[in-house]
Amino acid sequence: MITPDKLIRACTLLLAIAAFPPAAMAHTAAGPASPPAGPAAVFSGIKALPITLGQARDAAAAANIDIIHARQARAIAVASQTIAAARPNPVLSIGGTQVRPRGFGAQQPGNTIDEVVRIDQPIELGGKRRERMAAASAASLAADQDLADARRQVLSAVDSAYAALHAAQDRAAALSGIASDWSRSAAIATRRVAAGDLSQGEAARQQVEAVRAGTDALAARAALREAQMQLAILIGRDGEAEQLIAADPWPAPAVALPEAPDDVAARRPDVRAAVARLAQARHELAGARALRTPDISVGVQYEYQAQPVGVGSSVGFGLSVPLPVGTRYGGQVAAAGAGLGDAEATADKALAAASAEIAAARSGLLSASERRHRLERELVPAARTAAGTAEFAWGRGALPLTDLLDARRALAAAELGLVDAHLDEAAATARLRAAEDAGDAP
Repeated sequence: MITPDKLIRACTLLLAIAAFPPAAMAHTAAGPASPPAGPAAVFSGIKALPITLGQARDAAAAANIDIIHARQARAIAVASQTIAAARPNPVLSIGGTQVRPRGFGAQQPGNTIDEVVRIDQPIELGGKRRERMAAASAASLAADQDLADARRQVLSAVDSAYAALHAAQDRAAALSGIASDWSRSAAIATRRVAAGDLSQGEAARQQVEAVRAGTDALAARAALREAQMQLAILIGRDGEAEQLIAADPWPAPAVALPEAPDDVAARRPDVRAAVARLAQARHELAGARALRTPDISVGVQYEYQAQPVGVGSSVGFGLSVPLPVGTRYGGQVAAAGAGLGDAEATADKALAAASAEIAAARSGLLSASERRHRLERELVPAARTAAGTAEFAWGRGALPLTDLLDARRALAAAELGLVDAHLDEAAATARLRAAEDAGDAP
């Protein structure tokens, strides 16, 4: 049944909508319909340090501990190439033979001992050195790719942490603005109660909402500090964590490469590192088999035998070959064969995982972009219009307090949902860029 009171409220609401455009109604009363306060309100009283995404990535590339470890591992791999290329050193032997103790004291030392100087040079056969050098070269290439992959993963983490900081700033600013709006609204309600224009119960409900909004704003500030610390750790600026501000706007969505996931994955540094280790395992197996070819040692010597007992100075030579009667290196060959099988499985797994990651990242970005687009273009403008209309109508007594509270909550949820959608899209963009990053591939 339509009562006169309901008819008056409906007419007032229609007149409000007709007389004021949505943008104007959003600013007619203090409430969540006002725009977010922005990072300046959140960082008031603090010496802020704005940082761009490019600066954060450069800082991480220079100071991140994972990248530093990968550089050291690469230096070790380069040194291993020098070790693998080294040839066996010759062996110098100096000794005496034909020692004649009865002549000690009676003859010169040279007449009681035959002096021998000998040099032996080991010579590797069977291609051992060649395979060792090839395995070390493949290991060095794998270390290069490990460094590129470490950089890829760290920069992806920096992109995600930067987006999380951006979202935490926006969320803290929005909730701070909402809390401020509710505080002003509660103060207005208190004055209206004193003037007899509002019931005590409605004023109490607004006080409850103001306290709840203030609590949410404090929680958002705590989450902001955590996001600052996460980024600071990645870029090596822990001491300035509480001052960091994400200065860049939300990034544009990444555009997926036109190639198939398998083709893109084959260029990724983690996949190329696995392929390089597969080549290393093949050379190590060949080197283990080469152990079955015995090495030789070639030696020359100079010997002096004092006359009249000896013949004076003489030169000799020799050749030594180990006899493979104790082992045929079957254990080394078996271990190298097992290592080759493991390397093959690892390379196949790396390619499959990279391909799946690229496909999932592409799909995830499409979904996140669609959600952000709908919230930004449809839900948030509609929620702002509804909140502005509700604020205007409630201020003129044409709308119950419960409807105003619902409109305010819907606007807050829509604006915070848009922040989350931006974060999801930025995180999906970071995942796609990392998934398709080929490092320093030509």
